[in-house]
Amino acid sequence: DFVKQANSYTKLFWQGVLLNILNPFVYLFWLGISSFISANFSLIGGLVFLSGIILTVLSTDLLKSYIANLLSNILTDKVIVMIDRIAGIVLMFFGVYLLMYAFFGEVFTKMFPSSH
Repeated sequence: DFVKQANSYTKLFWQGVLLNILNPFVYLFWLGISSFISANFSLIGGLVFLSGIILTVLSTDLLKSYIANLLSNILTDKVIVMIDRIAGIVLMFFGVYLLMYAFFGEVFTKMFPSSH
């Protein structure tokens, strides 16, 4: 049973690696980071900054995995359908708001004054 679970984790790990390799936004992210580092830091400062970024990405990925594992017991099919419906309704309201703003502009925004 332990070997089967270890193989499952290994398979999930390599699926995640493959998913990140195929994602073009990962390359854009690291290109932007490397450009920022080369323009603003010395070699040592850049390595410290890059190490901080890598540790932050690793720790947030581990935290997401942990939370996903906790939520896997809570998120039944029924709960997921309910969340999808609520999210759909919220998105429809925002869509209607954006359409109203696009067609009526300033007149529409004066109906909902901001607090500041």
